[in-house]
Amino acid sequence: MLEQSILLLGKDNDCDGITDNGGDLLCDDGIFCNGAETCEGTLGCQPGTQIDCSYYNIGEIATCNYCDSNSLTWDYRAEFISTCDEETDSCIEGDETVTHDCSVDNCDAECDATNPCLDTKCDYLDGCVGNDYYDYDDVFNDCLSDCTCEQNCCSDYDISYNDPRCIECTTDEECDYLDEDYCFGDILKHKKGICVDYECVNETTTTQNCDDLDEDYCEGTWIKNKDYTCEEAKCILSSDSEVMNCDNGLFCDGQETCTDAACVGGTAPVIDDGVSCTDDSCDEVNNIVVNAPNNGNCDDGAWCNGLETCDAQLDCLVGTAPCTYYIDECTNVGCDEVNDVCTETPIQDCCLIDADCDDGLYCNGQEKCNLNTYTCQLGTPIDCSNYNIGEIATCNYCDSNSLTWDYRAEFISTCDEETDSCTEGDETVTHDCSVDNCDAECDATHPCLDTECDYLDGCVDNDYYDYDDITNACEGDCTCTDNQCGEPTVTLNDPRCFTCTPGENETRRCGLTNVGECSYGTETKTCDSEGQWESWGLCIGAVYPAEEICDGKDNNCDGLIDEDGVCDTLLDDKSVLGMTRFSIINDDYLRPGATLFIIATLENNGDTNLKGIRLTFTVPELDMRRRIGPFDLKKNKEITKLIMLDIPYWAEPGYYDIRATASNGDVRRVKHREIVIYN
Repeated sequence: MLEQSILLLGKDNDCDGITDNGGDLLCDDGIFCNGAETCEGTLGCQPGTQIDCSYYNIGEIATCNYCDSNSLTWDYRAEFISTCDEETDSCIEGDETVTHDCSVDNCDAECDATNPCLDTKCDYLDGCVGNDYYDYDDVFNDCLSDCTCEQNCCSDYDISYNDPRCIECTTDEECDYLDEDYCFGDILKHKKGICVDYECVNETTTTQNCDDLDEDYCEGTWIKNKDYTCEEAKCILSSDSEVMNCDNGLFCDGQETCTDAACVGGTAPVIDDGVSCTDDSCDEVNNIVVNAPNNGNCDDGAWCNGLETCDAQLDCLVGTAPCTYYIDECTNVGCDEVNDVCTETPIQDCCLIDADCDDGLYCNGQEKCNLNTYTCQLGTPIDCSNYNIGEIATCNYCDSNSLTWDYRAEFISTCDEETDSCTEGDETVTHDCSVDNCDAECDATHPCLDTECDYLDGCVDNDYYDYDDITNACEGDCTCTDNQCGEPTVTLNDPRCFTCTPGENETRRCGLTNVGECSYGTETKTCDSEGQWESWGLCIGAVYPAEEICDGKDNNCDGLIDEDGVCDTLLDDKSVLGMTRFSIINDDYLRPGATLFIIATLENNGDTNLKGIRLTFTVPELDMRRRIGPFDLKKNKEITKLIMLDIPYWAEPGYYDIRATASNGDVRRVKHREIVIYN
């Protein structure tokens, strides 16, 4: 049979006694980025796993507050998505640099690359100083590193000596061309050209205010006005008109006249005859003065002083009051203006006899009438102080027991109007035990404590003795009885007095794991003749984890054989890979079930890039293991990783060693740290 080309059919096609010799290499398509293809026997070539470059992705940063102290800078880093590069058989790496640039739009900076600072404007300072012309330049303001603008002042200027701009004239005559008369409203003004500091300027003066020529004057009883205005640089009369007639045609206000362009009122006829109650008036129809008597002018609106009348010669005459008669010392005769009647009102608190003063009350005493003043005198109040009872509040009153609170409330007697007598109180003194006031052992609110007997409960051989607490009573002398614990209730052969059956054995698993070369063992304990368990015996048959060596076995019982490069040949330069940091963040207080946080920093201080590094952390005694990677580490670079390990709930308190191994098959570094697990 002729040899055939090697095919992946699960057969020995080339007749060399080997099936599908060549293996995975026969399936390799030479492309790195789609992963390593494998040979799966009859299934043929299987595609590899695409290279995942997401580790090298870089997130975008776009903010005003990132890693610098200036909130006016736009802190920016572009997002980078890493892809696989067939030419270098590696993932493309981006630039992690963050730029910090001033930004007006994003961070309210005063300036940035596209928004420069404004120059300091200095043109307003340009001008003549004497005959010389000073020309100031605008000053440039730079954008400072803190994103604020310089505030430079004007300083630099050019001087043009004897500049024509500064010499226009030397005498006023050279400025006569500016002379001019003109109207400004009704004001006649004159502009005069004069020479000031070699420059012709206008000096304006007022020649004539045409309004000053305006005139009001009298013509008979009329007021007239002449009005002047300014036209064509001179004052002219524009109108001569009547303003008003001073004569109003009335008799009663006198004859008006015009004097000095103003109306002067006439002298009105005298109408007041000196009598207040006459109605004085001027009759404009008949051109006469009228003085008519009017009783209403004398009426003061009061009824009680009588009716007033008006006399044309004597003026107002008073009336006769209607209510001036007498009744007695306790009656006021008055006059009611509202109802126009006389009133007879008893005087308040006025008396004529003792009966007028009696208020009907017993407790305030008997009232009397003072006939000198016709006023009532108060009686003497009833004194009930003889019936008062003093308070008693002490531990030592009228009994032989200083532990009782001897108490009687204070009583103040008062006069009782219902019984016309003084009230009387209760003189009884109570004697009650008091813890708070008299240091008694007990009282109504502080009962005696029971005698505690639970501490006597327990086993006597196999029988359980149960003691009840004993009640203590508060005695009449305010002390507690001191009763002793009585007889117990005994339960024979009580299960509480046995922990096991004598001669009974109990077995449990011991050891750490049965993974790899490790295996579990057994340990036994026995119940003694008193029904109590003895201590656990030795662990028989257990095999514990050992240091991993290159022997094709899982010596450290972590499920991996010859891991961490124990069979690798190391590079001559062992200083290429370094572990500069192996820190446990929360090693201050670790307990079973907690999570262990580790930070590890690796550095490559060699001349070549390191690929495929794996970082492994193990605690063999606790079956704890965590591996991360593979990842690459470029030359002269370092990388920091955060690792989390969960401590088993069954972990016993004590000291444990954590081993950290960094390896890629060519180089390896190992470090150890000790931790303490507490209860």
